[in-house]
Amino acid sequence: MAKTLLGATAILSFVSTIALAAPSAAPGGGASITTFDVPGSTQTVPLGINSVGTIVGTFQAPGTGMGGFVRAIDGTVTTLSAAPEGSSTYPVAINTRGEITGWIFGGKPKGFLVNNAGRMIFFLVKGAKSTDPESINSLGDITGHYQNAGDRQYGFERSHDGTITTFEVPGAYSTLPSGINTTDTIVGSFARGAYTHGFMRAPDGTITTFDAPGSVSTSITGINDAGSTTGSFTDGRGVAHGFVRSADGTVMAFDPTGSSSTGPEGINNAGLIAGRYVVAATASCCRSFLRYNNGAIAEFTVPGSIQTGALAINRVGTITGNYQDSAGIHGFVRTQ
Repeated sequence: MAKTLLGATAILSFVSTIALAAPSAAPGGGASITTFDVPGSTQTVPLGINSVGTIVGTFQAPGTGMGGFVRAIDGTVTTLSAAPEGSSTYPVAINTRGEITGWIFGGKPKGFLVNNAGRMIFFLVKGAKSTDPESINSLGDITGHYQNAGDRQYGFERSHDGTITTFEVPGAYSTLPSGINTTDTIVGSFARGAYTHGFMRAPDGTITTFDAPGSVSTSITGINDAGSTTGSFTDGRGVAHGFVRSADGTVMAFDPTGSSSTGPEGINNAGLIAGRYVVAATASCCRSFLRYNNGAIAEFTVPGSIQTGALAINRVGTITGNYQDSAGIHGFVRTQ
């Protein structure tokens, strides 16, 4: 496995604003949903949430590239920009210490870490065309993928000391990590032939592949600190289902009632899983769900929305994501 060290460092540019918020009742055990937008944006897309409820994501404003934002639990939104390093900033995850990772493009696509001091540190896997982080654990270790000159994709781990280790699933055309837990276990998906499969990379670098029973394709989207994973698999009829796989290898498939395609997005340490699904009766996407560790599933949408997509869940079961209505695409946070 090759190793490189981080490269350039820059100071993060902050612009503080206040997001408009509208709390509303939501179905399911007294949960509530608060909607929000980055002011002036036409799209607000939350992508990550940490244990205290701080949210990161992207937004689009007229005539601009994608910008990044951080939303505090009091509703205050801080936009962040990697300019002049890149014209678009794409934060994807935030850990309990408030460290943020993501990537930039509009220049040379590269990854970044925003540390506790508010400093944006850029990094690029040596020889890569692009470097795209996907997840950060509570220690500040980051995983994601990079693309080489031949357009093949490989996995990487950037440890909190800045060391980057690259890896691939043997025989895979592409290796795409999606999550990392506090033990430095990494999960994701890889392509071999016409289908995708799941993998788990242990802290010692050992890689184990995984396919859900009865699947032709399997994709892992998240892992918790106990080693339980979630994701989706496609069966022989082309229907996507959700699954949860415990650390002992036990696999349980699940679908919200009426789903024709189920897509889990994340799992927390309590085993709660959030995601979205297509309603079979209308073939419309999407509604969202919260699956409890006893197998019960609560389904929800933002009131008045055309579609609602849950994209991340934190340790206490707070969910964030985006929804669409006649006015555009907005963010939401659902609290229990």
